[in-house]
Amino acid sequence: MRTLTIDGHSLRLDDVAAFLSGDVRVAASPQSLERVRHCATFVARVAKGDEPHYGINTGFGKFARVRVRAQDEVELQHNLLRSHATASGPPLERDVVRLMMVLRANSLLA
Repeated sequence: MRTLTIDGHSLRLDDVAAFLSGDVRVAASPQSLERVRHCATFVARVAKGDEPHYGINTGFGKFARVRVRAQDEVELQHNLLRSHATASGPPLERDVVRLMMVLRANSLLA
């Protein structure tokens, strides 16, 4: 099986079609993974600091100026994921979910 390497820049419609047909599996490029590691290191560093960083060690929206206690920062991130992972209505079709996942993963690697 062919591997489609996503990097945030070069995904084409025919790549997406091949992925949806099941002809390819997806992997992130090494350069993209290094950028993700770099960002994760930055977030971990600023979370430990005293300076406020929106959504990392502060609340969101009207709570943007409210500092979150260090022991609650992980829970804050979990709650953010939970709040964005809920919806109403019937579940989406499998291919729609797969398409959304590959497009989102590709955009995060840019």
